[in-house]
Amino acid sequence: MFINGKRLEQGFITAAGVPPGQASFPALKLDEAGYSIMGDNRTHSADSRFYGPIPLRLIAGRASAVIWPPRRGGRVNWRLLRPPEAFAALTPQL
Repeated sequence: MFINGKRLEQGFITAAGVPPGQASFPALKLDEAGYSIMGDNRTHSADSRFYGPIPLRLIAGRASAVIWPPRRGGRVNWRLLRPPEAFAALTPQL
């Protein structure tokens, strides 16, 4: 992902399972009224890469925790979410 021509660090994302030909999408230009959203299951998500910008009035909330799958690596998989550091400068002040 690139924002204003700069590559966004996404060390939290892996390339495993990306179907051939789906790793790259055309650039999406946003104005002040549009937001780009990406599903957390990127290989199977229908998001702004397919539907374009989303108006703020259609965004209902923000993820705050992960609870699925319930167990991972023999441990409970419950964890709170914080935005990746790379997003700190992009998060609007509400």
